[in-house]
Amino acid sequence: MDETLTNSPELLALCPEYVQVYTAFSAAVELAVANVGTALDATQQFKVVVEQGDVAMTARKLLEDSVHLDHFHAYEAAAAAEMDDTDVNVADLSLELHTDNGLMIAMSAPAYFDVLSSGQVQHKVTKEEDAGLLIQTAKGEIVRPVLKPDELILMLGSGIDEWIHTTPPLHSVLHGMKYPRGVRMVNDDEGSKLLRAWFGKMVLLEAHQVMTNTGMTFGQYANQTTRYLVEQEAVDRAAFGAVACPPQRHLAASDNSCSLKTCQLKSTASSSDVKSSCQIICNHASTADATTCLSCCTHDLHAGNNECHFHTNNNECHLYTYNNKCHWQFADDGSEHY
Repeated sequence: MDETLTNSPELLALCPEYVQVYTAFSAAVELAVANVGTALDATQQFKVVVEQGDVAMTARKLLEDSVHLDHFHAYEAAAAAEMDDTDVNVADLSLELHTDNGLMIAMSAPAYFDVLSSGQVQHKVTKEEDAGLLIQTAKGEIVRPVLKPDELILMLGSGIDEWIHTTPPLHSVLHGMKYPRGVRMVNDDEGSKLLRAWFGKMVLLEAHQVMTNTGMTFGQYANQTTRYLVEQEAVDRAAFGAVACPPQRHLAASDNSCSLKTCQLKSTASSSDVKSSCQIICNHASTADATTCLSCCTHDLHAGNNECHFHTNNNECHLYTYNNKCHWQFADDGSEHY
């Protein structure tokens, strides 16, 4: 949706109390993140490289002044999903082991819901150890954290040891998800769905701050990532892998997980007829852009596992993938777009 999460008419019609609840909850999360910075300042100093040179800044300033991006994910369990995770097999996770591409994420415990064939939504009561989150310890052991509904969970991403320097060093958390034991689908409703809903607030850098691992500003990094994946620019893939992915991970072509259109301007059309390139317009989930694409552009569809929607906002966006689905999300107002 093109509206922000606080002014969507459709959302407000369905849930009038949403804005008040979201505002209060978001403020509580922001305060908790800032207080983490205060606690860190008591023991260490964070160093952030900006365009003017090496600048040491407090952890609280870093976490308070940084871009904070809201995430909301709703995962649907496969109809034949095996819910017994007593013996964890990392090759059979609902969401594979990964590190988040950010400094830190502050998240709430997930909630599970049955969506009946009638459309009725029922909240499922689960045990605190059955949240579905799995993390890998420094010794390589896979463990299942206990997540309480009245607590905030803070988890470090790959940016904490790649984008900035900390003393002592901090490290990202390798984690994944599997639908947990004790959570079952409704057996007597053939059309029912099992959903796992989750909220997290990702901490990123400000656009002007220079990343230690790339030498780019964060804004340049986000833009190059966008151009590479959307326009498929002829850049050195090996070099770009270090920009786009954590160590030992490789950038996967978006065609493997999305339906991507390769597009060109029609010979009968003029560049003045389109507001952006055909590649962007034809992959943008917008009625107006779909009309322009049909009249001005030619395209070939490269089928993948899922449809991928592309949105741009002042040329600043950030790509993430989950469950084989691609999403563009915007940090200007803290909202997320699909």
